[in-house]
Amino acid sequence: MEYISECNIDDVKEVLNRLPGCVWVKRGLLGQGVKGRVYDICCQRGDSLECKYAMKIVKRGKGDTRTFISTMEKEIRMQEDFAALNTGPNIVKALLCDHEAIIIMEKVDTDMNKYVSNVLVTLDTEEAINEINRIEEDFLYMLEKTYNNGLIHDDLHPENLGLFLKDDRYYKPVFIDFGTSYYIHEKRTSPLSELKHDMKLTFNNFRKAISSNLLSPPARGHRSPPRVEKRKGTRRLSPSPVKRGGGLFDSPSSTPIKRGGLFDSPSSTPIKRGGLFDSPSSTPVKGKKLFSFDD
Repeated sequence: MEYISECNIDDVKEVLNRLPGCVWVKRGLLGQGVKGRVYDICCQRGDSLECKYAMKIVKRGKGDTRTFISTMEKEIRMQEDFAALNTGPNIVKALLCDHEAIIIMEKVDTDMNKYVSNVLVTLDTEEAINEINRIEEDFLYMLEKTYNNGLIHDDLHPENLGLFLKDDRYYKPVFIDFGTSYYIHEKRTSPLSELKHDMKLTFNNFRKAISSNLLSPPARGHRSPPRVEKRKGTRRLSPSPVKRGGGLFDSPSSTPIKRGGLFDSPSSTPIKRGGLFDSPSSTPVKGKKLFSFDD
């Protein structure tokens, strides 16, 4: 992690320009939440334009600087640990400032919601169900792997189940967005069996959507993300204008899970960090100008 008092767009460009063959070209908005925005970073490599990186920018808000920096340090460390287990996108650079944090990372191609709505609905039912089964098996393995290494994501709704694609088809799973993640020794948590059960319910909902033809293929030559509604703190996918009673992609359980007893501390063998971050600077470097979303 690198600490600077003010985030400067030139600092971000410098990081990207140091990547092999990459020259900063432009960025476009990928998504926006309560805490910040995620941008698509495009770089010029020879004659082609490649967008292989994403940049997350989190604004401080009304809290004090010390609390904000501490919270972002925790999120960045969690993502680093997930990435060390090959279950989260690698971070290229993390900048922490008094008023915002910037995380430049591998770009994840899509999430489970979009993949089902844009790709799997174009396949025949049997092939789509088999693909969902394969992806579910991989995510359940990742969930067990992270749990056994003392990491809890704690927000595994479909939009945080990221997918890397190869030739526009599923290639590799990854968890994304680690703002609510924590280490298993920090608080009471559910047994692994309950966490797996919740994830299986999510994938059962996808199978029901495919087998019941509740999703329509995207218009030819156009792929748009599904409409997501916010309702009582949860997000759900509305794949068609038909009103469905059960909330197909609601969180698995509407009743809070009863927490179990305190579990053992994480594995005594620490996760090997990959040296993704620079050491913090003891003396803050003054930036040239405050980072602006519109630069």
